[in-house]
Amino acid sequence: MGEELKRLLAIGIILLFIGSISSSTGFNAIEQSIKTLNGKTLYVGGSGPNNYTKIQDAIDDASNGSTIYVYSGIYNEWIRIQKQLFIKGLKKEGEEYPTINGGDDHDTVIIYVDGCLFENFKVRNGPGGFLEKGITLHSNNNIINNSEVFNTGTGLYLDSSCNNSITNNHMHGGHKGFDIRSSCNNTFFNNWINSHNNFEVTFSENSKNNLFWNNTAIKCGASEGVELINSDDNIIIGNNISENYEGLVITSSRNITVYDNVFWGNGIIIKGTIEQKTSHNIENNLINGKPICYYKNMNGGVVPTNAGQVILLNCTNFTIKNLNISKAGIGIDLDCSSLKTILENKISSRYSIRLANSNDNNISENIISGYKNGISLTSSRNNIISWNTIRNRYYGIFLSQSSNGIISNNIIVSSIAGINGDSNDNVISKNNCFFNENRGISVDGSHNIYSYNRIYAPGISGIEISGFYNTFYGNIISKSKGVGLRTYYSGNNKIYHNDLINNTQNAIDEWNNAWDDDYPSGGNYWDDYTGEDSDGDGIGDTPYSIPGGDNEDRYPLMKSWSKNISPDAPEIIGRRKFEEGKGGEYNYTIYSTDPEGDFIYYCINWTNGSIDWFGPYESGTEITINVIIPLEKGTYELFKVKAKDIFDAESDWTVLKVKVPKNKPFNYNFPLLSWLFERFPLLYRLYRLVHILGWQIV
Repeated sequence: MGEELKRLLAIGIILLFIGSISSSTGFNAIEQSIKTLNGKTLYVGGSGPNNYTKIQDAIDDASNGSTIYVYSGIYNEWIRIQKQLFIKGLKKEGEEYPTINGGDDHDTVIIYVDGCLFENFKVRNGPGGFLEKGITLHSNNNIINNSEVFNTGTGLYLDSSCNNSITNNHMHGGHKGFDIRSSCNNTFFNNWINSHNNFEVTFSENSKNNLFWNNTAIKCGASEGVELINSDDNIIIGNNISENYEGLVITSSRNITVYDNVFWGNGIIIKGTIEQKTSHNIENNLINGKPICYYKNMNGGVVPTNAGQVILLNCTNFTIKNLNISKAGIGIDLDCSSLKTILENKISSRYSIRLANSNDNNISENIISGYKNGISLTSSRNNIISWNTIRNRYYGIFLSQSSNGIISNNIIVSSIAGINGDSNDNVISKNNCFFNENRGISVDGSHNIYSYNRIYAPGISGIEISGFYNTFYGNIISKSKGVGLRTYYSGNNKIYHNDLINNTQNAIDEWNNAWDDDYPSGGNYWDDYTGEDSDGDGIGDTPYSIPGGDNEDRYPLMKSWSKNISPDAPEIIGRRKFEEGKGGEYNYTIYSTDPEGDFIYYCINWTNGSIDWFGPYESGTEITINVIIPLEKGTYELFKVKAKDIFDAESDWTVLKVKVPKNKPFNYNFPLLSWLFERFPLLYRLYRLVHILGWQIV
């Protein structure tokens, strides 16, 4: 946005403010105009003439232009305003503004006519009024000011209601905050909307030209802070939209201006056609104190490293590198964007990286965590996803209708499913899927190649197949709590040279798939195969039957197909030399790396013969152990340690030796003690023990 456009926008907003925002001057003008229609003034909850005990009774007796003052108190009623009235709550000394409780079965306040003022009230529903509305407008040119609406189905509901000013209100608790439908040219200023369990603010059904300015929409844990659905030409400016499940969501809308907003814990999500998504003006917004970078229709660029969220729409040749993004809703969001490099970023968001209709991108060496999907591709082609480390609660990598991609060398840990999708013609190779809650890899597509993936300890199945004409070879599936490899509604898949080890059940196939690569190439390695190899060709003499149907591996392998490489011998970091008499407890750091990225156990063999196992840990993780260093002089082998990966390949031992050289004579205040300690080292050891225990001798 150029400076001139910014200036014009600022001028426009000021004009809107002057024309629409309710200030004390605005209230006085409306009040005066109403009084000129009819100067009658009525009271509720007070004493004297024209006083009522129910608000609705005063409304019924009023005429257009009347003013009704309502004093502090609780009014258990629901009111319907069908005249042009000025209704204002008043505080009695030491009390709060009046409360209107609409009960369980009715909207509490409904305004049917134009030009009304309603301010200084508390509005609520009863415990059973969870679907009812606090304040409803079916009219235009009204002012709703300084009211608190709580415990309602919807705090404020506008239906085909235009040119209203909604200012200085607090909506909290209940189902929805603001629900704006088919309503235009309204101003929402300085409202606080929080803690609803559905959404805070929604504009829908062609609500246009509304100004949402300087509001706070926070703490909607289940849904959106602010959402626009099929609503064009609205302005969202200067708001705090934070701690919601989703921040600002723009769906199937055009020409939305989003400027100078602050987001914490959630960002901006844009949905719709690419034409709709690129029609918006989004600038100068912050998320978690960092800029939201929104690019559209650009060729070439480097995203700044301080970005808190990245949105690229119809862009090419961008580099996104070395970003640290957290709690952004969608960390990096691409649509119709190609030839991007997304490299070496650290992203922790609900959706960390999401691509739609985007081709020829390289997503590599990122560290990803979050609640939903780590990397998601929809209708995208020819993308490379490699060398990423992903820890996500739902899917690590999700592919939907995406083809010709290469998914390789990723580590996916503790997701519901490591790799999941319904896509075709991809290569999924050399990925490590460890400790995933349900499945290591879930397949619902055709003509994909799944090779050399390493799957360990899934909760339900290692590989689950629901597609056709896929090839699976060279994979290791170990310690599945359910089934190692299972098929659903699938056929004509080729499955060979896989290792199935220590699974609760190695395979189930109720369909028609091929479980070997003919002779002499062979089939798969099954750790529960009980046949023999009488001719020594490495292939069992009898087939391995696949449970679930009539399928069989005709040529089961007698030995594991995979060549599991051992972890490196552990490194031990710490001192090797100590002064005599100054040993005691000391910490050492141990780490090992696995060439294939497998998780690692550490085995420590102590000099007293005891053995401790630690792990599993990710490859390269440092652990700390506590060791007692002897006090007397000598050379000691304290322990030795080896690493073992989760597929049971072991490293060599690494030995920790320390040296405690003899010190010069001690210079004690008592020369006799010094002479005795030098002459009788055992006496010195006894002295040190007494000293450590805190007993005073000299």
